[in-house]
Amino acid sequence: MADHTMDDNVRCSRDGAIGVIELNRPHALNSLTPDMITAIASALEEWERDDSIRSIALRSTSSKAFCAGGDVRWVRGSDAASGYAPGDQFFEDEYRLNLRLATFPKPITAHIDGIVMGGGLGLAAHVPHRHITPRALAAMPECAIGFIPDVGMSYVLTHLTMEEDNHDDARSGEGGTRSLPMGLFLGVTGYRQTPADMLFTGLATDCVGSPEERDQLGPLFLKQHAAAIDELFRGEEWSEIEERLNSAPANQEEQDVQEYCAAALQQANPTSVVATFELLRRSAKTDLPTALANELMLAKALRREPNFSEGVRAVLVDKDHAPQFFPPSTEDVDGQRWRQFLK
Repeated sequence: MADHTMDDNVRCSRDGAIGVIELNRPHALNSLTPDMITAIASALEEWERDDSIRSIALRSTSSKAFCAGGDVRWVRGSDAASGYAPGDQFFEDEYRLNLRLATFPKPITAHIDGIVMGGGLGLAAHVPHRHITPRALAAMPECAIGFIPDVGMSYVLTHLTMEEDNHDDARSGEGGTRSLPMGLFLGVTGYRQTPADMLFTGLATDCVGSPEERDQLGPLFLKQHAAAIDELFRGEEWSEIEERLNSAPANQEEQDVQEYCAAALQQANPTSVVATFELLRRSAKTDLPTALANELMLAKALRREPNFSEGVRAVLVDKDHAPQFFPPSTEDVDGQRWRQFLK
């Protein structure tokens, strides 16, 4: 592939034996459009066949953001103007790309500088080498827009490889993984991971930067509160976790987590919280393709409810951060309804 731009927002070039994919939509924090997904997939397809390309580098042209997610503002508008088929196709193509990155036969390195959220993690979290800078910030804030953690992150968040020596007291999660409580916490709250948090959870494999920058990576909230998160985020039903979050804390760490969750969950769609709980519990027991298939089923169902349009409006369109979700409480959400979608 000669150096050229396959899409105005994606630059594809060669650097010796390295195929370089650069996200170049800085005004929108590299939010992924259908054409950007097609461009990335096309580059991967061509470079897989090209024996002169030995590895792939995935990065941004902007230090402000690697990628802030999929362009859900476009999805919302498309759903309203054209029906749900274009949005369905967008997510199908995006999830297919996520799986392609996870199974690509040549090494891929994601260079993460600045914000990486939602669909951005769908690009970065599935590749073997995830290099961050001290400016990186990662989150899955989908519950705040009436959605779920998707792009394969329901699988990643429930199969985290955390620093074992810092997590000796952790309970085993579902499916033999120790990360289900942590994944639930990250998924329902949209917690923003610092570079130090990303290294602790294993979302990042390395941090690049000067020794001085690396020495100032903190604070490490997740490491300090891992045991409390394990204790609070266990249970067979979301109602059990919610009851524990509202109970008297056993120590300062639990109180810190409870206070953080109270503020975060106040902004979340109750239906999304329950659906996320059911999805992540199932994803902890499945493989990535099954998790992606389950995400697609839930994504289609949630987009056909008013809460998705309302959440995107409140967070990304009007930005008043005052969504009117219905039902307004998780007590009125039937978990069985969302379990029935899951393989």
